[in-house]
Amino acid sequence: MATTSVNQSVEILYFGDPANNVALFYGAGTPEGNVSAGVGYEYNDTTNGVKYMKKTGTGNTGWKLVTQAA
Repeated sequence: MATTSVNQSVEILYFGDPANNVALFYGAGTPEGNVSAGVGYEYNDTTNGVKYMKKTGTGNTGWKLVTQAA
């Protein structure tokens, strides 16, 4: 497992081979419009504990809320 910074507020945890799109993003705030990824990637918002999944596209849009904060 390796950790890489995408920008100042987003980190990526790679499990296995990053070339095979196995990664978990985390950072402060929504990934929508901020984090580019392929379909199937996950993102955890550290400010409020919600989780997003990349549902469409390859750019920085297409993220959908999966879980809400309690």
